[in-house]
Amino acid sequence: MAQHAARILVVDDEQDLLWALQRHLGDEGYEVHTAEDGVQGLQLARAHHPHLIILDVSMPRMDGIEMCRELRRDPTLAATPVLFLTMHGTVDDRIKGLDEGGDDYLVKPFDIGELKARVRALLRRVPSAAEPEIQPPGASLGRWCAHPGLAPPRSACRGQGSDPYAHRV
Repeated sequence: MAQHAARILVVDDEQDLLWALQRHLGDEGYEVHTAEDGVQGLQLARAHHPHLIILDVSMPRMDGIEMCRELRRDPTLAATPVLFLTMHGTVDDRIKGLDEGGDDYLVKPFDIGELKARVRALLRRVPSAAEPEIQPPGASLGRWCAHPGLAPPRSACRGQGSDPYAHRV
């Protein structure tokens, strides 16, 4: 039986970052929702009940600290882990974010591998968040490798049967 992906809400006013995180986390098998400010973020959190919220601090209409306070006041969302992802990187900023209800804090610019590791660590503590379904390497290439005329480079089709000698490369 296939597992349902954990739901992640990303709230940030930088549209390029929202797009990039939606792509990277979606590629990991997570269901990703995005919002551009705290007001929209709260609405989506209440509608979708995410397993994790990634939250910027500086945003229009409602900043991330206030959104986190509102989440902690809502009994249906109070236990949802919050990872602050922000440019505010002083020790005092990090302490404030954690004291106001954040579960983790990562400063921009950041390494996507580290963010993914922090996401996995936070989701391990959420009983209802299933691990994303992992695809075997090359699974998305299956349709290409089954049709030699449409195949990508041979190295992408190893083990797919398109070249009996590919395993020797």
